[in-house]
Amino acid sequence: MSRDRQAGRPTPARAEGEPTGRAAVKARRRAAFLEGLRQAASVTKACAVSGLPYSTAYAWRAADEAFAVDWDAAVEQGTDRIEDEAVRRAVDGVQRPIYQGGKLVGHETQFSDRLVELMLKARRPDKFKDRTAVEIDASGQASRMDARLEAAKKRLGDAELANPLANAPAASENPSHIN
Repeated sequence: MSRDRQAGRPTPARAEGEPTGRAAVKARRRAAFLEGLRQAASVTKACAVSGLPYSTAYAWRAADEAFAVDWDAAVEQGTDRIEDEAVRRAVDGVQRPIYQGGKLVGHETQFSDRLVELMLKARRPDKFKDRTAVEIDASGQASRMDARLEAAKKRLGDAELANPLANAPAASENPSHIN
């Protein structure tokens, strides 16, 4: 990699006969950034690999629709790589060392049941989704609530009849009674 003279950051190497100048540097950085996204599906890692500041990457994305489309495609490809690795670990397993007395005595293959579970939930949600159901039987509830509401209204009406001034605002609380 060569160095970007202005920022002192690494830039992807230029192919023989490729144009020079700011446009060429920008094109190489974009290409390196997108390749970083394809490899890791991580903007942070893609910025580190390409020497592109994080804020510049997002500014380019906001200003250039074609770059945004390429970005999304690169993230999808990177996510596919991550998914492939998850399947490999779930199905083929991962070799883990076994130590005894501080010495390596062998290896064992560990499989990830959790990864298998997540993959099945994602790929066959009708069959493997989490099932939670809440059933509420409200039959008869409406009539009981209506009866309670009517009783409350009756109590309120009886209280107002017994003391009609109980709910009236005090003269000091009502600005319209100011002399």
